[in-house]
Amino acid sequence: MLGEANRETINVFQKAEAEYKRLVTDIAQRRTIDKTKVDAVVVFLMTASKEKRQEALQRLGGAAVSSEANVVNVIILSTVIGMTLKLSAERINQLATAALLHDIGMVKLPKEQSELLAKSKVTPEQRNAITTHTILGYRAIRRLGYPEEIALVALDHHERWDGSGYPRGLSGEKISDLARIVAVAEAYVSQPNALTKLFGKDRGQFDDRVLKALGNVLEVRPIGREKPPSAEKKGQGGTDMPSGGLSGARVPRPPSGAPQGTISASLESPTKEGEAN
Repeated sequence: MLGEANRETINVFQKAEAEYKRLVTDIAQRRTIDKTKVDAVVVFLMTASKEKRQEALQRLGGAAVSSEANVVNVIILSTVIGMTLKLSAERINQLATAALLHDIGMVKLPKEQSELLAKSKVTPEQRNAITTHTILGYRAIRRLGYPEEIALVALDHHERWDGSGYPRGLSGEKISDLARIVAVAEAYVSQPNALTKLFGKDRGQFDDRVLKALGNVLEVRPIGREKPPSAEKKGQGGTDMPSGGLSGARVPRPPSGAPQGTISASLESPTKEGEAN
């Protein structure tokens, strides 16, 4: 039988899943969003990830049974990776909030477009439709009144270290630091044989420092490499973890005159709190 402590931890996760589902429904129906409930979920999960770390990580052992459970798992793993990287308490709070909201743009996509994410091959037109969810998520988060650092995670979590991601094709440290953590957490949580891919053929797509932190969290000791193929600066993505993790990395703002005119224009949004249209 489950102990009382384990049962309490499971209840926290289930409540978080229910609140996330409610948040998605509210955004889809254009209701006013209560930020205090969002922030409460973040606090619950940060506390559980810190004080009940083993129980939290046990959730990651099996496939998520719902999209809500998947998001909660991403929050847990992102938070523990952030702790491993020795991010400050403020940055971990931002990280957990960003992990909760990172895919909120999917709510804004028509169903037929959101279903494209499950396909391995898509046309250029379909790919453009898929990339839109990152922009929509960025705008929704800014409208809720959250800071740029949190909104950038929604925009950047599909960018890749080697420049192969979207929507802006950023590479290396041009990708926001928190987004690099959420990208690794999401990749681990959402795909089968994740470790084989993350430390194998897909390794060049992710910040090596974050991958090493993931290895520490999961007690995996993969063979390291000196630098990712695209690293150009000394120490970028190297094997040594700087004190303070990624907290000192530059957080870029979306360019106002980027060549991707439709993307940069789409990022402009009002920041009226409580609206996520």
